[in-house]
Amino acid sequence: PKAGATRRMAAVFDYIDARLGSDLSLAELSAQVAMSKYHFLRTFKYTSGMTPHQYMLGRRLRTAATALRATKKPVTRIALDHGFGDLSTFNHFFRRVMGVTPTAYRSST
Repeated sequence: PKAGATRRMAAVFDYIDARLGSDLSLAELSAQVAMSKYHFLRTFKYTSGMTPHQYMLGRRLRTAATALRATKKPVTRIALDHGFGDLSTFNHFFRRVMGVTPTAYRSST
């Protein structure tokens, strides 16, 4: 990808971070930087080393982990607030990435 295209990715990272709790489509993200979906995917992967889905999942899990430690909200509420459709999906990904369940992570503080 050209240097100008990779520089425009910063706007997409900010856009994703501002909307982590909502569903973001590939078309919506690529429109933010006026690229075709395919060119956007290639440029995003080149810039970040991962796909947009992987990036969003990682950001959601990190912000959820922070919320688990910083608040007393129920785990289900945190999962839903951070863009996960249900508790089971959240638990699965959290355990896979963090190595422990969300409840165990919270109690380890």
